This record gives sequence, structure tokens and C-alpha cells, in this order.
Amino acid sequence: MYKYARPNVTPRTGYVYTDPDTGCRFDETLHQALVDAVVRHRKANGLPLAPNLSEIIEDDICRRNPAAFRVDRPPVAAVLPTPPSPRRGTVSLSDAISRTLRVLRARTGQKVLSTVVRDRGAICRACEHNVGEPCCYSCKVESVFSPIVGKKHRNLSTVLVGVCTVDNTFTKAVVWIPSSTAYEDEYPESCWKRKKEVEHGT
Repeated sequence: MYKYARPNVTPRTGYVYTDPDTGCRFDETLHQALVDAVVRHRKANGLPLAPNLSEIIEDDICRRNPAAFRVDRPPVAAVLPTPPSPRRGTVSLSDAISRTLRVLRARTGQKVLSTVVRDRGAICRACEHNVGEPCCYSCKVESVFSPIVGKKHRNLSTVLVGVCTVDNTFTKAVVWIPSSTAYEDEYPESCWKRKKEVEHGT
């Protein structure tokens, strides 16, 4: 596309533009006045507005004037969207609950030592796959997991908020049980779930 070589100089043909969809011809004294007139016309006729309409009109005028009047418009570098951080991910509450319950029920009565829970918690809090919970844990989830994990363990795991996006399980519940290796290849190298702890406690 072209742009004006000297924006302050009126083009030889004037600021004239013909709408390609309606054939309506516009003739204004300034470029911006021309753009505004075209915008009003297209809106009134229910026609879409190109986000770069001003540049389209400028290019059209440049092509109808001597080459000395125009210069190439440098291409705009494409800006790729920044991928969201895994911490911003979301998980389904119902899926997280059902997956966590399956893991807990498969290991009923099995718990690791409190020291192991603290170590696991430190790893999870720093992990990019540990995202914010999809709801208020205390009001919607606690009643589901407490009978299985045990209320006496609640205080220690209070700070362990989050859901693991690798296996969709609630962190503060699964830290109490022996690790699962169902998704072993998908967990980061530092994840405690890649290991098989044998320390049990109450």
C-alpha cells in the first residue's frame, strides 16, 4: 500500500474517493474529512467498516496521482499473541472433584507423613501447573474431601490452594496420599508425583 509522500500537500486530484460498494463519490478538502464522510455513509447503509479504512482511502488517492506524490507504506510487523501462562488456566470443578475422589478412594486409609506434605506443598506452590481453584474450596469442596482425607489434616493443607492441570486434582487433598504415576510422563521433572513415596503417617 502507498501513503502520502508529503502529507501536508494536497494531492493533484484532491481528496476524492468512490465507495466500491455503493458507487457514491466523495470530494473533501482534507483527508480526515474524507474518511469521516465515508464512515458516515457506510454506517448509514449498514456496511462494514475496515479497521484500516483511512489507509485504504489514502492508497487509492496515491494510485491516482503521480508517482512522486506517493511512497511505499512499510508493512506492519505481525504481533503474535503472548501465550497465556499455565497459571491462568482454568479447570472444570466437576471434573476436578471426580478425579480427586477417584484418587483418594483408591488409597483409602493411606496417608503420608506431615513432613512429606510440607515438602510437596512447597513444590506445588512454585509449579506453573498449579492453577487457582475453580471455586471456593472451603464452601464447595471441603465437605467432599474431608471425610476421606480427614479434618484433622485440614490446617496443614490450608495454604495448598490450587488444582494440578496435569491430572485435574485438588492439591490440598492429594498431597496427603501416596503419589500416583498415572500421568508420570506429563508431570514436570521436579514434581513429587513422579516419585513413589513410602512414608505413611497419620
